[in-house]
Amino acid sequence: GYADTTVLPLYQLHGGASIDIAPPWPFMFAGQPTWLELSGVDSNGDTYHRPLYVANLLTENDLGKGVFAALPIDEILQLKDGSVLGIKFWSSFPGIPLLQTATFFGETAYVIQQLPAELAFPTLVGAATIAQETTVDPLAIEKTTSVKVAYKGMLVTDEIVCKWILENGLVFEEKIKGQASGSVIADFTKQQAVHNSVNSRVQLMYSVKRGDKITLSTVQTVAVGTIAVSKLPGVLINNQVNGATIDINRFAGDAQAALIPYPLIKEGHRVWVDVVGGGRSVSILSDYKVTAGDVTTGLVGKVVPRNVFATLANNSQVTVTCNVAYDGSSDKEAAVVFPVTTYSVWSLVDLSYDYTPLNNYSYNGWVRGAAAADSRDLYFLVLQGAVRLVNNTYSSVSGILLHKSFNNLRVGSRYRFSIQASRWNIGGHQGNTPMLSLSSSQGGTSNNVELPDATWRTLSMEFVATSRSATFYISHQRPTHDGNDYAMANFTIQRLT
Repeated sequence: GYADTTVLPLYQLHGGASIDIAPPWPFMFAGQPTWLELSGVDSNGDTYHRPLYVANLLTENDLGKGVFAALPIDEILQLKDGSVLGIKFWSSFPGIPLLQTATFFGETAYVIQQLPAELAFPTLVGAATIAQETTVDPLAIEKTTSVKVAYKGMLVTDEIVCKWILENGLVFEEKIKGQASGSVIADFTKQQAVHNSVNSRVQLMYSVKRGDKITLSTVQTVAVGTIAVSKLPGVLINNQVNGATIDINRFAGDAQAALIPYPLIKEGHRVWVDVVGGGRSVSILSDYKVTAGDVTTGLVGKVVPRNVFATLANNSQVTVTCNVAYDGSSDKEAAVVFPVTTYSVWSLVDLSYDYTPLNNYSYNGWVRGAAAADSRDLYFLVLQGAVRLVNNTYSSVSGILLHKSFNNLRVGSRYRFSIQASRWNIGGHQGNTPMLSLSSSQGGTSNNVELPDATWRTLSMEFVATSRSATFYISHQRPTHDGNDYAMANFTIQRLT
C-alpha cells in the first residue's frame, strides 16, 4: 500500500505488514536463492541492520504471485522517527547461494513516521497551486526556493524540521523555530534543493517537536518540471557551433568537448557525453561527476580522441549527445536529455604535395583526355636513364592531354602546378614545334610553352584555392603529329601557403 510514497506511517502498521516484491520477474524459478535486507537507525541513534532473507529459496507458490515477506513490526517500531528505512533485495539467476552471484533489484527508501500526521502539509512557495499535489517550473524558484509551514497553535518554542525529499532518498533539511503568527518559511535556496529535483517528484513535509513529542505533517507532492530544450546548451566540439564542420586539418592532436554552465548546474550532477557517427557511439564522458570548478567554468577541455573523426568517411555526419542526472544518480536512462549538436566531418588530409615520378610506369591518377584518346598516343619510355611519358601525337588532336582531380584542397591556400617537358623524335619536321600549357578548374594558367629542342623546360602556374575541389589539366596545343612529339616528367602539385 506504500509503493507510491516515500513516507512509511508506522502507526498504521500495528496489525501487520508485508514487503511485496511483485509481480514475478522474468526468469524466476523455484529454488532461486534470494536475499532481503532492512537497514535504518533506531531511536538511540544506533545502526539497525536486519537480514530477512539470506539465500532463501523461492517456492512454486512464489512463482505465481511474487515474494511477500512479513515486516518485523516490533523491530521497525523501534526505528527513529524521521529516519530512513532502506529495503534491498537480490536474487541469484545462476541459482548459486552466494550474494556475489546475485542481481541487485534496487533499494526502496521510506522515511519513518512514528506518529499520525495530524498537521497540515507544507506548501512550496511559487508552485502552480497550494494543493497537496502540484507542479512547479524549476527555473521559477531558482533564486528563492522556500516552503511555507503553517498550522494552528504554533508556539515560538516549537522546533520545526522541514524536509525536501527526492525520489532517490536524498533529503534536504531546514531547521526553524515556530512563530506566534502561526506560519514560518523554510528556505532551501542555499542548499540548492531544486537543482537536484529537475524532472522529478519531490515530497515536502515537516516535523514539530514540542517537549518530548514529535508530530509529523502530511506530505505535499510536487512534480518539478523539466527545463525547456531551448534553454539548455549542447556540447560543442572545438568551440564550433552546431551545424559546423569539424576539419581534422584545422587542429593538432585530440579535439576538445565543452558544455557551458547549464541552468541549475550543481556539484554532484552526473553527465554523459557521446559522439555518434559512422555506425558507432564513442563515450566521451560516462557518469562524470560535476565538480565545484565545473559549476563556474562549465565542463571544458574534455578530450575527444582524434581518431573518432579521422577514421570516418569524408563528409560524414556526427551527433554529440548529452544527458544530465540532476539528482546525482548514475541512471543515464532517467537523466535529462540535452540538445543534440550535429557536425559534418572533413576527414581527408589537405592536399599538400602530389608528385608523379613515372619511374614505376604509373599514371598515379592522371587520366587521358581527348588529345590522347588513342592508346598509341601516350606510352612510357626510358630516356637518358629515366622513365618518361612520351606523346607520340598519333591522334593529331589538340586539347586536354591529361587531367587529375582532387577534393581536398585547403581553401585560401596558394598552390603551384608544374611539369617538365622536352621535344623528342624531331626527325625531319623542324616546323611542327610542340606547344603545351597548364591550367586548373579554379583558374590560373601557364603560358603556352614551345619545345623547340631536346632541352628540358619547366611549365608552371599558380592559383589560390577557393573551394576544396579542383581538376588540373595538361593541354596539348598543336594538332599535327610529324615532329610534334615530346616527353614529359616530374608532374608536381604543391601547396605554397
